[in-house]
Amino acid sequence: MSQSRCHARLTQWDSKQPIGTSKRYALKTFICRNIILDAALLCIRCSTRSRDTKSESRLHGLLTEPIPDDSHIYGGAWYNKQVERFGEPSEEWVKSAKDAQKIAEEWVENAWTIDAVGAVAAVPGIEKNPVIQEMPAKKSVLPKESFIIYKETDAPVVHVETDRYTIRKGIFNTIPVWILPNGKMFTIDKNGEPETLLDDLYSIDLPSN
Repeated sequence: MSQSRCHARLTQWDSKQPIGTSKRYALKTFICRNIILDAALLCIRCSTRSRDTKSESRLHGLLTEPIPDDSHIYGGAWYNKQVERFGEPSEEWVKSAKDAQKIAEEWVENAWTIDAVGAVAAVPGIEKNPVIQEMPAKKSVLPKESFIIYKETDAPVVHVETDRYTIRKGIFNTIPVWILPNGKMFTIDKNGEPETLLDDLYSIDLPSN
């Protein structure tokens, strides 16, 4: 029985951010970390979500589909129109939204993508290689039947001493990150320094030493 990742595109209300000078708000993309069996595209939970309601639990289409026209998610048609009128959300929020979108674009094969300037860009017929990454057995942190989405860097782990704790460098779904002792992660800037704190959804359970 083959396994794959749930294709649901989700969001969370606590990711809301005002768009420019308006009272309208944008949302970030979130993925579902459940696995699916055989030819299914959605896990059992996501298959029951409505596409029509305005609730937080709404399904904003599949990751292989364009963002729905009425969705407030970053990079969709509605979002781009509001940005043209009122300006972008805060720079920090946009950076975090781009990181979340990049994770979504690498989550499943044939994922719909956004180009570098945030305009809508479809990729029909283009297949991506799966991004399942293997972790040494002694470092396994997810259930046996799950997909490994985190691994430590191939080079020796880099530990950085801070005033209070040690952080380590790793790879999360192709994105270089700094990992805190509690499993939360920062993206890395061009100078190798921690930049944007990823949402709690992307935290991992680190093995105890």
